Amino acid sequence: MLNNIRLGPKLVGGFVIVALIGTAIGVVGYGSVSGLQRDVTEMADTQLPSVNRLQALRACLYWSVAGERTLVNGQITDPQLREDLHGVVSSALKEAAEHMDAYGKAPRTADEEKQWDDFLTQWDAWQAAQAKVIETERSRDRLVATGVPPSDARYQDLAAQSLKQSLAARGDYVKCNDAVTALVDAKVKLAGERGAKARADGKRSMAVMLAATVAAFLIAIAFGIVLARGITVPMAMMATAAARISEGDIDQN
Repeated sequence: MLNNIRLGPKLVGGFVIVALIGTAIGVVGYGSVSGLQRDVTEMADTQLPSVNRLQALRACLYWSVAGERTLVNGQITDPQLREDLHGVVSSALKEAAEHMDAYGKAPRTADEEKQWDDFLTQWDAWQAAQAKVIETERSRDRLVATGVPPSDARYQDLAAQSLKQSLAARGDYVKCNDAVTALVDAKVKLAGERGAKARADGKRSMAVMLAATVAAFLIAIAFGIVLARGITVPMAMMATAAARISEGDIDQN
């Protein structure tokens, strides 16, 4: 069949086949790399930043409680030191709100959404309890500012009230911290799963590319052989005919 096709179309057809094979390899490679890129992008843009936000949020909770408990300590009476401790609590809560806002806007799975709702419930309960402690401590600060000594019964009553409120708030803090820890663990697990999927996709992409390259190589060789035979056989026939004509045999079919 190829013997009946002229040389020009044969060469053009050969280049077209090679171009198609190259295009097929490119399409296969692009599809494989695109899947890998999606996994890596999700890891970099969603999973890891969310883990960092949650860990930072947990640290803010710790510093807020640390400042609160130090305020409750009846031995801390220096006004400036107490004001600095109030600043530690408020700064920690402000930063926590920023991390919560950022995490709240990030994509989440259905399970993560339920865990987040649970955390928000625990957060509200803890903040309501801690607010009572801070307000009592502010009352104690105002009392000291009027010149009332720590030995005064009113001061002692406020200190006892603050300690009681702080102890009650600790249970809410523990639940809130546990909820954040559960979110961190879930995110770390999900990030690990995404990482494993990315590695598997990478291996699969390499295997697909290798298989496509080998297949294209074999197809190109097979087509080259067929094309070469389609060119060389007619040329050999022409050379034979020319030789016979040179010998005086002009009667050829």
